[in-house]
Amino acid sequence: MKTFTLGVDKSGAADKGRNWDGVFKVSGPDRIEDAVVAVAEGARTFEIAEGPWSADAQARIEAAHAMLGTMEKILQPCEKDNVYWMRRSIAAAKDLPAGHRVTAGDLLWTRPMAGLTPGDEGQVIGITLSAPMKRGEAFQARS
Repeated sequence: MKTFTLGVDKSGAADKGRNWDGVFKVSGPDRIEDAVVAVAEGARTFEIAEGPWSADAQARIEAAHAMLGTMEKILQPCEKDNVYWMRRSIAAAKDLPAGHRVTAGDLLWTRPMAGLTPGDEGQVIGITLSAPMKRGEAFQARS
């Protein structure tokens, strides 16, 4: 038997609630397709029985893993001109007075991208506003 482990950073399957804690055993050529599906479901450690098909099994498992790619979002050249209009900003959900302490309920996400982007809420929640904000006004990065 040959055992190998795939890198854990490719599919993000574990982030989607799918996780394999054990070893997926490939006992014969009829289990190769099952192993490929297991990769998509989050399996990372495989044990392959020795046989003339073993190298093909490992190659197909590794290819399936590579095809899943990464969870990283990469801006494509054809998207560059549309980034401002397509991406969202964190904005005020209502008029907020100066001195107001910002809560999650004070936020909304709107287009175009004129300020902080979704995922940066931690930079906004809990701050005290030094100036009033109008509904829909984007939060800007603090210097």
